[in-house]
Amino acid sequence: MWARLVVAPWWVLWLVNAAVFTLTLSVICGLGLRGFAAAGWTWPLLSVLVFSVIVTALMTWAQRPIRRSYARTVTGLDLAQRSQAVKALRRGVVPSDPDVLAAAIRIGDLSMAYRRRVPAWQRRVAWVVPVLWVVAAVLEFVGNDVRAGLTWGGLAVLVAARMGWARHKARPLPERLELLRSAAALSPQALAVLAQAQDSAAPPPGLRFRLVSAVIVVAAVFGGVFAVYQQNRPSRDCRTADSAVNFIHAHPDMLDASLIAPGGPGLDKYRDWSDQLVAYSQQASAPDLAPHLQRIAKISTDAVVLVTEVRRDSFAPPSAEDTLARQAAYNKLMGQLVDEDKALIPPCHPRR
Repeated sequence: MWARLVVAPWWVLWLVNAAVFTLTLSVICGLGLRGFAAAGWTWPLLSVLVFSVIVTALMTWAQRPIRRSYARTVTGLDLAQRSQAVKALRRGVVPSDPDVLAAAIRIGDLSMAYRRRVPAWQRRVAWVVPVLWVVAAVLEFVGNDVRAGLTWGGLAVLVAARMGWARHKARPLPERLELLRSAAALSPQALAVLAQAQDSAAPPPGLRFRLVSAVIVVAAVFGGVFAVYQQNRPSRDCRTADSAVNFIHAHPDMLDASLIAPGGPGLDKYRDWSDQLVAYSQQASAPDLAPHLQRIAKISTDAVVLVTEVRRDSFAPPSAEDTLARQAAYNKLMGQLVDEDKALIPPCHPRR
């Protein structure tokens, strides 16, 4: 793959990086973030795509000088020759073609130069990333989210394995370079190519570029989070329905038929309860919510009428049979109200 991409136009590298980054980030977010696509996949995936395009554009642009420096080392070589040069560095196989041998040495020298430019502390700090993902996995397991725990744990293992493998593959590079140089010393053509080469490591991105990139990435992150938040945010009618459901659950005494007789909650409390439910019914217009809220309001007003009749003459309490009949009627009304209450949940919370 490297042998193909090293001479590819920058926009090809950008598209490849964006595709890989988008796919990887989508899988991580879909499996590791609870509620990532609770309200649908369109906006979350679009946010990931936009973020990936922006980040990979900055990465590709920042790496252009490095890519150009490597591209100069393989100038004039075809794909097969470029592959042989890479194979020589990875496996220590000395190429028979002097041009390929010289290219392999030039690639190795550049790789060593870029490697020396990374301080040792930075290589050690890089291991903090998989460690943090292990911590995230443990926290998800503690929170009983096995899928997210496996996602973060698997990601930590993959990243750690990749970093360890890269370190393992880079360790024998100096010895292989010495082997290739020894072979080049016996090849006048390879020595001539190396003598004419003027390779040098490209300078790192300037401070201004890094600051601008950081600002753009932070802005993209906030933009994506805001877009997903807006998508997952309940509609106005759903917020009204949720408020009605919470209000009903917060007043269980209003549902208890045994409390409608004198001595229970005051009649004014029943009226306030009903007035609030009527107010909720007037705030929603969605066809899958409004009818349920309106029926809840009607049931609550009927319940207040029934309680008023029971409390009408507290000095002449009704007979036991009459009380049981009215409690049964009230209990039936509350059963209907609870059914309507339950019907408010699926339209706004389909996964609950």
